[in-house]
Amino acid sequence: MALNRRTLRGMVGVIWILAIVVGLSTGALLAQAMPECTIWVQPGESIQAAIDAAPEGAVICLPAGIWEENIVIEKSITLRGMGAEQTIIDGIEDGYPVVWIMGPEEEVQAISVQIEGLTITGADGRCADEEERICAHGVLIQGSAQVAITRSTISGNGVAGIMLLGSAQAEITNATISENGKGGIVLLDSAQTEITGSTISGNGVAGIMLADSAQAVITSSTISENGKGGIVLVGSAQAVITDSSIVGHRLVGVELRDSAQAVVTDSTISENREWGIQLAGSAWAEITDSTISENGKSGIMLRDSAQAEIIDSTISESGWGVSGLRTQPGQRSPTPPSQRTGRMASCFWTQPRQ
Repeated sequence: MALNRRTLRGMVGVIWILAIVVGLSTGALLAQAMPECTIWVQPGESIQAAIDAAPEGAVICLPAGIWEENIVIEKSITLRGMGAEQTIIDGIEDGYPVVWIMGPEEEVQAISVQIEGLTITGADGRCADEEERICAHGVLIQGSAQVAITRSTISGNGVAGIMLLGSAQAEITNATISENGKGGIVLLDSAQTEITGSTISGNGVAGIMLADSAQAVITSSTISENGKGGIVLVGSAQAVITDSSIVGHRLVGVELRDSAQAVVTDSTISENREWGIQLAGSAWAEITDSTISENGKSGIMLRDSAQAEIIDSTISESGWGVSGLRTQPGQRSPTPPSQRTGRMASCFWTQPRQ
């Protein structure tokens, strides 16, 4: 069931509460002493063999080196490298994810996985099983799995950098997701993610893609120079975007279609070739204290019955400030200014908030 707008505005708190409950919040993780390594895997040894032999909760550590293998994780473990520049897992099986995290179908038996200080790369080809969405992803997370990816680089994979399916949840912190063939981070079904302090750039189609009823909280991150779009939401997907930069895309910075909803706060959306933000269908967005500038055709484009509320934000140096606005009978369509700060509710400008 889609959340209403008031609920979406409070979505940050809701998802943080959820994160604390399932043990995914950054604060909860940092509050715990980093557990010591229980298993070491040396270059030339098999990570998969170590995972298979490890007990639940094991901390598997990898020194500097390159491992050429694909791995499957079906239990709660930590996989820790010495840093993304030093510890690399390079996939070798075409059409399969480099790291495949498979949680059970029952949420009460969810597994918890932490990936720290690794580069995950080399998923080549397309899809081993397209119907089941088993493809050349850097990381595939499915089922009841709660995953934290920290200080890691996911790059150079054929399809998605990180793909979440089903009820999977991921917290992605201080990570770089780049140069993946289709999407940087992709969520389908009812998957959820928190992305904090991360860089998502140079991915083939979009930086972050959400479909179905997926949800994301994106904070203090840079989404730049991805193929067609920075952040794309379709279906009834929802996102909260705060203190982030979305710049330099071939088409659009943020796109919402169908009944997707987003709250954008304290963010910069600029230098996108066509539109800063585009809404279509019955999509809705609230944009507060943000700067939308130097976008080619329009700062904000509204189509169909889409609506946006713009509060104390600056739209400047774009072909049109806001385009596609509908007016009340007898009212003239507003001339888009080169720079304007104010509030628009249901597609109409009013005076700035005092």
